[in-house]
Amino acid sequence: TRDQAAQMVWNAMNAYEVEYKTNLVTDENGNLVSQVTVQDKVVSSNNDKITLLTDKYEAYVNVGTLESINGKDLSLYMTSSDKDDSDKDSIDDFTNVSTDYSALLGQKVKVMFTKANNVLGVYATNDNTTYTVNMKDISADGNKVELASGTYAFDDGASIPVVKLDVNNETVVTGTTMTAANFDTDANKVSTATVKFVDNDGDGKLNIAIITEYLAKEVTYVGSDRITAGDTYKMADENIASDIAQDDYAMISYNMYDNCLDIVKAEVVTDTLNSSKDKDKYTQYEV
Repeated sequence: TRDQAAQMVWNAMNAYEVEYKTNLVTDENGNLVSQVTVQDKVVSSNNDKITLLTDKYEAYVNVGTLESINGKDLSLYMTSSDKDDSDKDSIDDFTNVSTDYSALLGQKVKVMFTKANNVLGVYATNDNTTYTVNMKDISADGNKVELASGTYAFDDGASIPVVKLDVNNETVVTGTTMTAANFDTDANKVSTATVKFVDNDGDGKLNIAIITEYLAKEVTYVGSDRITAGDTYKMADENIASDIAQDDYAMISYNMYDNCLDIVKAEVVTDTLNSSKDKDKYTQYEV
């Protein structure tokens, strides 16, 4: 199939090249004969092996965890093992990236590039498993989080590194951690945020959590160049869905690649209220 053919080409591009070497050796009769051997092709004074991708197209592949995205710039975190698997282990920051790879944040990836400012593509490895859930559906089970798909421990023990897409301040917050109990709070039971947990090394434990915050607002005005939903948002400044109309509800989140807000139409479900229950800091409704 075309899919299999593409995989075969990709495998070949990433295979190390070999070369034929001819030596003169003496046979059992004392005659000089040519002996041809196949060996890895090596370059530079370090005798580094070289892939077809690098030799013919001057492109390289680095491996690491996609640590941050800031507009068109992205950064990798590379372990010593990642560096061993990378062609240019000194390059972990890339600029002028022309594609939005924010969906891969926190995952183990391969970056194919010719230079640090010329990225050809970013691809998730097979080591990654992701779990995306609503914040309100996370429960604590000791130091573990309980999701609909199961109960998971954190790779670092009692807490997990967190990347938060802060919609109110339109920024990415890093350098913080959360425990299982931090996720399972009354405030988070009414949160509109989603959480993507990532196991990026295949050991069944969670390595990072990406929190995407949302604001839910009623749209009171739609003009040719702006909308009003609590605040006024200009079409030129934000990614505003074209199907939003007055009296709709909008879900607003921060887009780290475009460095603006994504504003989309929210689905509204109308049904019968079956019951309600007062909690300490909120009321729970069942429809």
